[in-house]
Amino acid sequence: EVFPGFFSTDFAEGSAALQRFIELVPYEPFETHDFYCILGYNAVTLPASRQGMFSRQLDNKELMKSLTIPTLIVQGNDDRLVLPAYADHIARHISHAKRVDYPNCGHAPFAEMPERFNRDVTEFMKTVHL
Repeated sequence: EVFPGFFSTDFAEGSAALQRFIELVPYEPFETHDFYCILGYNAVTLPASRQGMFSRQLDNKELMKSLTIPTLIVQGNDDRLVLPAYADHIARHISHAKRVDYPNCGHAPFAEMPERFNRDVTEFMKTVHL
């Protein structure tokens, strides 16, 4: 289990575990308002759904190798939930992918560095010709 209580159906226990989980998301702590908004939308995910997400075993290597669409890999270098090594893994299997790394950023570049994230996505989309 990720944190004791993370899959609990007891509201207090589950909320405390979610708070500990959300604290790991950013490199720098979220502002209080943002933290509680994130807690709120995570709280509506049923414990059984969380358990399912964390217990699944996927091997997408062949799927990634078969991708032909433009792909952008965005990685916070200080992500404590999905380690940068996983972005390396994805990049190895999607050889045409473009990768952008965000120093001093955790699991949520779109929230932690929104201006840069939006700029990077916009620049990437300008190169896409479908």
